[in-house]
Amino acid sequence: MNLERLRENDKKTIQKLKEESKQLKSENQTLQLTVETLLLRIEELEKIVFGGKGGGGAKTLLYGPGKSSKKKKPRKKSSYKRSVPDHVDREEVFEIDQCPDCASTLQKKTKAEQYIEDILIPALQEQRSKQVVKEIVGKGFCTGCRKWHSAKAIQPQSVILGGNVKTLVLFAINILNLSYSQLKTLLFSLYDFQISDGEIANILERSSKKLLPEYQRIREAIRGKPANHYDETSWQQGKEKSYAWVQTGGEGEEAIFVVGKSRGKLVAQDLQGDSQAIGISDCYAAYKNLFEVHQICWAHLQRNARDLANSPSLSKEKQKHCLRFYRQIAEIYATLLEFQKKKFDLEKGHKLKAELMNAVREIRQFHLLDPKKLRNLKERLITYEDNLFVCLSHAIAPDNNKAERKLRHLVLKRKNSFGTKTAKGSHAFSINISVALSHFWSNPKNWFPTIHSLLSA
Repeated sequence: MNLERLRENDKKTIQKLKEESKQLKSENQTLQLTVETLLLRIEELEKIVFGGKGGGGAKTLLYGPGKSSKKKKPRKKSSYKRSVPDHVDREEVFEIDQCPDCASTLQKKTKAEQYIEDILIPALQEQRSKQVVKEIVGKGFCTGCRKWHSAKAIQPQSVILGGNVKTLVLFAINILNLSYSQLKTLLFSLYDFQISDGEIANILERSSKKLLPEYQRIREAIRGKPANHYDETSWQQGKEKSYAWVQTGGEGEEAIFVVGKSRGKLVAQDLQGDSQAIGISDCYAAYKNLFEVHQICWAHLQRNARDLANSPSLSKEKQKHCLRFYRQIAEIYATLLEFQKKKFDLEKGHKLKAELMNAVREIRQFHLLDPKKLRNLKERLITYEDNLFVCLSHAIAPDNNKAERKLRHLVLKRKNSFGTKTAKGSHAFSINISVALSHFWSNPKNWFPTIHSLLSA
């Protein structure tokens, strides 16, 4: 009787231990997933704070598995030399008749031609680089209309800045990304020209008013394109963290920037306006359901998969699992890029879409080895199923790289000048940099004549 009771107690104890073990295993698994998720999040935060893309794990390529079989063609020696200039400002001839060593008369004389290309540094020129024009403006009183009239407008200040320096200020601030301090150093060192922070700010504010019609023209031109790219990045306005947005057409180099705004959907809607263009963006929620036709960015999908495959926070088994997923995503992206290089063929596009959609449906199946981030990525492939292959039905890009490249200029500007100080300054900066960069990217050689003409109008 006692033996049976002991056995029964032992069975209960064993059952209890099994249940506790099962519970501990479940808790341990949950803790492991939590730690894994936190480590991946720490990696993301490190990239945000310290910069850089990709981790330190498996080495993978940008567009698909394996190394490219294409070899770069060797450069010709002539490609390392400067081309002969189109024009010559002056010609100098150097003759030699005698040997400089023994003074013998030289025979079989010939001539060699060479060119020296250089720039004129204003501070090194004999002529003054800073021009000062004294204007004597006649004026008089009309007894008929009882008003004073002058030969030209008389400014309230006795000394005003000319058009050339205003154009150079716009170039230095928006194209070269100089800070006020750097701009002042440049003007003083090259031109012996002194300018204050207030004068620079005043020039930029007045320039934005002059350039507003051109800004509106560029905005409407972009909205009229078949496709528009959108992206955003953080921006500092005074002590507040805000955002900078970009909208650029699928064709052409013009771009519209809006800085000092929130990251809300209303900003994206304002950029879109009444445009019926296809929207190309990443999977940020502000763009969801914004466009009638929407292509999401495959570069982002691939980059997220690559970073996950490279993450040292994952176990080797999970890392290999993520690497397989990355290679499959990268192969699809590479196929889309290859299709884009050729002349657009709608029939071939529809056929390829069916093939790639089958591949996507296969790789987005959930697996026990999926980290939470990979599961989120697979859920994204399900949510945006209708937006994955719009590029195979329309002649547009499969990624949002164009908007990212445009926005990179503002990222560099933010690092150098720390953003803008006020909402008014953000508005002026948005107009100035949109017009300045649009014309510089479209036709850099004629930037100064074009902008100078717009500011003088």
